[in-house]
Amino acid sequence: MKEEINFQIFTLLEKEGYSVSPSVQEQLQAFLTLVRRWNAVFGLVSQNDLEQLEVNHLADSLSLMGTIRRYVTTDAAIYLDIGSGAGFPAIPLKILCPKLETVLVERSSKRAGFLRKVIAALDLKGISLMVGEFPTVVKGLHPSVITARAVEKPLRLVPGLKPLIQAGSVFLCQCDKLAEQLSGMFHVEHWEDDWTRAGIRRGRLYLVMKS
Repeated sequence: MKEEINFQIFTLLEKEGYSVSPSVQEQLQAFLTLVRRWNAVFGLVSQNDLEQLEVNHLADSLSLMGTIRRYVTTDAAIYLDIGSGAGFPAIPLKILCPKLETVLVERSSKRAGFLRKVIAALDLKGISLMVGEFPTVVKGLHPSVITARAVEKPLRLVPGLKPLIQAGSVFLCQCDKLAEQLSGMFHVEHWEDDWTRAGIRRGRLYLVMKS
């Protein structure tokens, strides 16, 4: 199953113009190994997800790459991930696109400890970890792309997201209720692509932009 889903992932990425080198594949595998090794200590994912990381988390994370690259057009662009937790989707995306300036936000000091281990172990550059409550810890930040895949109560993000979603930026929303809540304030587009049609992405993806 792992070999099959990995083949699908790399085939779809190649179709989008990303040739995944053996070294990148090794880094992705090293990250998954870290999640499995430290899961019991940091409480990162459920036991079922732990056994199916490639299917339940890696594929879904990397399915955002093509969409992100549509909105990251300069070296000054910033990618913000809210509620980074175990590192999905931000760490796989950073591995695939090492020049992408990345900001992780995690309110749990325990899980932040795991993210520090990952950043150090994989020697990731151009990545910052903000420990604390969103949106307080990102005040003054102007991201081009925002994700919030693993937030426990996503509707609480609305007040903090409103000032961050500016002209030229996009929030990649993977929560139906949150997309519905934001639809009265922003342009919300239900996004379908080859990842959707292949049944790899978990749930729906919405692009939330300033009208």
